[in-house]
This record gives sequence, C-alpha cells and structure tokens, in this order.
Amino acid sequence: ISFSTWVCQTKFPPDEGADHTHFCLLAVSQAFLTPGKRIRSYPCFRITLVPSQRKVIVSTHVQRSRSDSFAERDFVIKGEARERNEEVTFACPQELGHMSSWQHVVVTVNRAFRGKAKASLYLNGKKIDTKNINYIHLIQSTGSAFLPYPTEATPYLINAHIGTQVIDRHLANVSIRMGPTFLFDESLPPQAVGNIWKLGITYVGSFQAPVMSDSS
Repeated sequence: ISFSTWVCQTKFPPDEGADHTHFCLLAVSQAFLTPGKRIRSYPCFRITLVPSQRKVIVSTHVQRSRSDSFAERDFVIKGEARERNEEVTFACPQELGHMSSWQHVVVTVNRAFRGKAKASLYLNGKKIDTKNINYIHLIQSTGSAFLPYPTEATPYLINAHIGTQVIDRHLANVSIRMGPTFLFDESLPPQAVGNIWKLGITYVGSFQAPVMSDSS
C-alpha cells in the first residue's frame, strides 16, 4: 500500500514545540456487524502527522478512540494477543515544518513474509528512512460477523478516511492543510515516488501516462 499527499502548516503554536497535536492523514478501518446488529468499524491502519515535532507515525494495529467505545468490541478482540512492532515513528527534516510551504509526503508499506513488512517515508521525492513493522492486521471472519460476508466473490468491506475525522477534532494551536491525495494498492518504488513529486501539487490526474516536463 502507498499513500501520497501534500501538506502545508498554516498556523504555528506561540511556543515552538509546545503543541503536540496529532493530525490523522489516513485512517483505514474494517467494517463488521456486531451481535447487536450494529455496524462498527475496526481501525487497522493509520498515518499520523505531528507537525510540532516533525514526526510521521505509521500504525498497523490501531487502538480505538475513547469516544468510539462500545460493549460488543470484546467479542472481536477477546483473547487476541497484542503483537509488538505495530507502530513506527519517522523523524523528518526541518523543511516539513516550514510555514505556508507545501511539502510532499509519501508512506509505503511493502509486505514481506510471515506478517512482516517494511514501511518507508518519503519527503519531497527523497527517501527519509525505512523501518520494519508488522503488516496490517485484519480480524478473521467469525461466521456472519462482517459486512459484506467474506467469500471468494465478496471481499471484506474496507473503508479509508482521509484527514482527521470529525469525532477526533479539537481546537489546537497548530493547523495544517492537505492537498491532492492518492492511495495505491501497491508499494511504489522510489522512482515512481519521485515522479509524483515532480508532477507537483496541481496534478490531480489518474497517473495514466502523465506528461512530465523536459527537465524531469
């Protein structure tokens, strides 16, 4: 999986580094039907930006929000062991915190074997770092607990939400804007990431034979 977006910090806290607000860039969840016949979602992948600390956090086993608790959740996660290495933090260069300057951020997660993966962060077309992480954790089927019912013809229902969800928003001394955003179902190679950055923030096409400039 690959996630590409443009971000711009538009407001800074009075004291640099004092505000540790987390901004969700991408949240992926798996929908299911509870025993009480209610549709709920299980968060399984999240990319978070902490502008004041210039950090990007990638999580493949997300804790539910306190505001989204429900009694039936035990039937899903009861007896499930908590695996380690489900979250990695990337430290970014200072350019990520430049005021009113658009920066291109790409996160790729390349699946390896036995549930392992490698997560990579790119900033403005350049690879910042690569770290080992457990791959995205999906809940296995338990009868008719999921929507739609998982069969070979009907896959799991997966939802992707771009930006911080309304239920998690609050007033902060830091604010960011997001530009054109893309989600790919494959791990992009470094050359492809660089080409997306070269296309610029104004590109909103489908990447089918995009026209590159002569210099690129």
